[in-house]
Amino acid sequence: MDALTLHYSKVFFAGVQSIYDLHRDLSRVLGKRDTAGYLFRTDLDRTAGASRRVALVQSRSPGNWKALGDKVAQTEERQRVWRLEAGQRYRFFLRGNATVAKKAALHELANATKEEFRAARGKRLAIRGEAALLGWLESQGKKHGFGLVETAFPQEDAADKLIPAVRLGQAHDVEWRANGKHGQHTGADFEGLLEVVEAAKLTAAVERGIGPAKAFGYGLLSLAPA
Repeated sequence: MDALTLHYSKVFFAGVQSIYDLHRDLSRVLGKRDTAGYLFRTDLDRTAGASRRVALVQSRSPGNWKALGDKVAQTEERQRVWRLEAGQRYRFFLRGNATVAKKAALHELANATKEEFRAARGKRLAIRGEAALLGWLESQGKKHGFGLVETAFPQEDAADKLIPAVRLGQAHDVEWRANGKHGQHTGADFEGLLEVVEAAKLTAAVERGIGPAKAFGYGLLSLAPA
């Protein structure tokens, strides 16, 4: 399997800017996301006495964070070479925009303008509930070349049941406003154990991300040795 080299930056911003402003700052440093291919996720850091934005950024090339001036308080950078092989197991963390595309009925599209047609066909509905979210993650695994490792769950009146070794974290919804437009994306955190099934597919998913709304901080798949 060919090696994949990626750069990782943990960036501590001086304040708490909006997700749209953060996306714009990252584009200034790394280039437009569609062509530069960077991924990120963000949280609030309160260890410095005041809230500030911290972002974990994955990119194909290192970023010049000095270009943002005093917006950035601190950076931690490293490089990693990935060589995935079938059968390997990894701990993983994914903040995913778990949604399903809505298929509009034909009568809804009969007299629609071009913009209305695109909006109706492109509307996505948030997935809620533990079972549905786990189903979404399993479907992403089939698509991207990994399987969820199962673990035994003891039952009182029957044999132990095998369940995926996955923990669902809190929801991470993002609202944004820019240029007179606004929207909301719904996300959930997944953490657990996976096994490489198709190394090429999973390598591509590590590089390109999983699921929609990557420009808003979703889709970055983090792996560590199991």
